[in-house]
Amino acid sequence: MPYFMFFGSDGPNGKEIRARVRATHQAYVRTPQPGCRPAAAGVLVDDDGEGMNGSLLIFEADDRAAVERFVGGDPYAAENLFERTEIRRWNWVLGAPAADD
Repeated sequence: MPYFMFFGSDGPNGKEIRARVRATHQAYVRTPQPGCRPAAAGVLVDDDGEGMNGSLLIFEADDRAAVERFVGGDPYAAENLFERTEIRRWNWVLGAPAADD
């Protein structure tokens, strides 16, 4: 399966939304969905490392549509956390997980 990168940049109410929904979001992204499995995920932070301001997720998925469905079901999407998002196909080169034999 190919990999895809999701980038989401928080909107103006990001801090409040993250505080309220983060636990539900974290549980959601730990659960694979049909045709789409999160392979890596993390929060983007300010240069001082304190304030959260976005999300970066790597998915192993059948196709872009599977990633779009996964992201669309995320509690962060339901709360309109992101003012800008991007999904791109991605080739994992350095540090890639070992292929299943």
